[in-house]
Amino acid sequence: MHSLLSNSAFPTPAFITDWIPAMRLIRSFTLRFGFSFLTTLISVAGLTPAGYANEPPAGFTALLADDSLDGWSHKGNWSINSGVVAREGSGGPLTYQDGPLPDDFELRFEWKVAKGSNSGIYYRPGQYEYQILDNTTHRDGANPRTSAASLYFCMQPSRDVTRAAGQWNTGRIVCKDTVIQHWCNGVKVIDFDYEDPRWQFHVDLLRKRGGNLSDRDGKLWLQDHGDPVWFRNIYLRAIPDEESLQRSEVTPASISDDVLKKEAEKLDGIMKRRQKAGEAADEKQSATRRPNIIYVMADDLGYGDLGCYGQSKIRTPNLDQMAAEGIRFTDHYAGHTVCRPSRLVLWTGQHVGHTRLIGNASRDLNGSEITVAKLLQDAGYATGGVGKWALGNVDTPDEIDNAGHPNNNGFDYWFGYMNQSNAHNYYPAFLWENDRIVTLKGNVIDDIPNGRGRVAKDKMTYSHDVMVEKAFEFIRRNASAPFLLHMHLTIPHANNEAGRVHGDGMEVPDYGVYANESWPNPEKGFAAMIGRLDSDMGRLFDLLDEKDIAKDTLVIFTSDNGPHHEGGHDEEFFDSNGVLQGAKRSMHEGGIRVPFIARWPGKIAAGSTSDWPSAFWDFLPTACDLAGVDPPASIDGVSYLPALLGQTPAGGDRYLYWASSEGDTSVGIRRGRWKLVNYPPMQKRRPKTGIPAIAENGWRLYDLANDPAEKNDMAGQHPERVRRMLEEVRGDGLWDEPQPAHGLTN
Repeated sequence: MHSLLSNSAFPTPAFITDWIPAMRLIRSFTLRFGFSFLTTLISVAGLTPAGYANEPPAGFTALLADDSLDGWSHKGNWSINSGVVAREGSGGPLTYQDGPLPDDFELRFEWKVAKGSNSGIYYRPGQYEYQILDNTTHRDGANPRTSAASLYFCMQPSRDVTRAAGQWNTGRIVCKDTVIQHWCNGVKVIDFDYEDPRWQFHVDLLRKRGGNLSDRDGKLWLQDHGDPVWFRNIYLRAIPDEESLQRSEVTPASISDDVLKKEAEKLDGIMKRRQKAGEAADEKQSATRRPNIIYVMADDLGYGDLGCYGQSKIRTPNLDQMAAEGIRFTDHYAGHTVCRPSRLVLWTGQHVGHTRLIGNASRDLNGSEITVAKLLQDAGYATGGVGKWALGNVDTPDEIDNAGHPNNNGFDYWFGYMNQSNAHNYYPAFLWENDRIVTLKGNVIDDIPNGRGRVAKDKMTYSHDVMVEKAFEFIRRNASAPFLLHMHLTIPHANNEAGRVHGDGMEVPDYGVYANESWPNPEKGFAAMIGRLDSDMGRLFDLLDEKDIAKDTLVIFTSDNGPHHEGGHDEEFFDSNGVLQGAKRSMHEGGIRVPFIARWPGKIAAGSTSDWPSAFWDFLPTACDLAGVDPPASIDGVSYLPALLGQTPAGGDRYLYWASSEGDTSVGIRRGRWKLVNYPPMQKRRPKTGIPAIAENGWRLYDLANDPAEKNDMAGQHPERVRRMLEEVRGDGLWDEPQPAHGLTN
């Protein structure tokens, strides 16, 4: 018997060699009751010799075979011999592959370490670790919270009951619901409920280190900490719901002030290293990940309607903050003076000289156009949009399958208005979600003269609010992959029909902070609309932060053309264009120059501005630049991504071009600081546009660098410049007056 106990594979416990009477007693009991008594004693004491494989206890499954690591994965640095697993070199953990552990389970095992060795058993995601350690010589043994049998860096055992290095220890883990229990050598050393307020400090420690005790579905793995360690007899069972745990009060060991101080310093170092590593990972990911693109377009919002562009009466704190955190373009232009052609320019990257749509007359896409959504969809982007579509008229489900539908032009998802004129009504009976009608609760259309089916008598569901929520749902669904989202909202466009019927077309659920202003109701409504839009921009940025994608997302905000004079609203009331002349339908700056703000944390310099002249047709090549896609050769646009990043884009020496069949002006051309505007004969005069009386028709030339208000016609002083600018556009097959010969009538 003495030779058996002296075998190096079965180290002699100190309590046996020191207690000679105990040895004699064991010998006496063995002779009397047989060898089975000895094996039982050895098992209870955790002294099963190497090569002696116990049978699993009732209800347990053995996770180790005698000579095979089948069901476990590693990189060749672990071996098994006669049921004993040993770490033999560096390479990482030994992981049990047959699925995650049950939520509620009991795990039994045996372990031993060499002098100074460290390892662990991880049994739930993150930082759930039963610490395996030589408490005597390893530095972690000085802190009970990181000692053997601890829930590492969370809960310390009640006392140290480990055996000396080189001797086998028994371990046991029980987890049920929110209770965690650890045993070592038959002694329960941890028993706590992590939702018990008494242990909040301990739970917070693990959380700061990166763990979460509520996590589940983790795999079992044995840690490779670079030290010699051995395991055997690993058994697992699931704990049924009806089984109750045997709880007992286990008091964690006390920790000295000196050790607590060192622990705090260690935690501070861990958190700083994690922050630094996280920042490095974010930089690496941002450098390789294609960004999300969100393009928010207001409808008929003027250049001066935002605080960051000089507005003093209407409050826009979120858009002002967006400008403070990003870039503001001072010389950005819409695609046209009105809605439909402006949007076509945006989608295709071509100015109206090539899209051949110069007014708001009905026009559907024919399926041959290459849109920005098609290009990014083909590049793997999720593509979605909400709001006013305007280029694929649909009134009934029978008309849904047409070439102009957004789903046929690159959009995986679209929610909103198909018919442009129906988009005047903020309380429609229904909206479209892809190819199906979505009824808006409580909205009933009034059958009245001049209403054209666009004035509601019962108003419950505000379309803008629904469209914004649908946009947010799209972001939540696609937060993990690059996406393109267009939010073409209808605020602050007027309900023209309601304006004709009631004298007030500025439809909004309430006037909010403007309710007590002594303004006409249409002006209260106009301001409240913009306030509602501004609030939703704040919610958008909150959502990007919530989904942790703000740094991966470029957000652009702009407007489709200048401010309107419709629905009882007067654009001069709020000085919607500041010093600019003209409004919607005018080729002067007030009709086409629009606000443009972009935000991309970590990429765009906060509080920056750019006066590089850009326009809607530049968006398609910019989006392609961001997505790593080659744009079509037929486009007119130039990527303004360099301008966003504080550089000068290539191709800046070009002309910008507009033509219109609406309003008092027909053609606008800008090249550098110079702007040409044409006043054709026989055009209907429109009041309140800010355009001065014109003594004679023809071209007028303005120096925008010194005269942004376009008050001083310099055509007579620079006839050669006028001639060169006109020859350039004529040389490209464009026109200086819309003519039926071009097929461009309204």
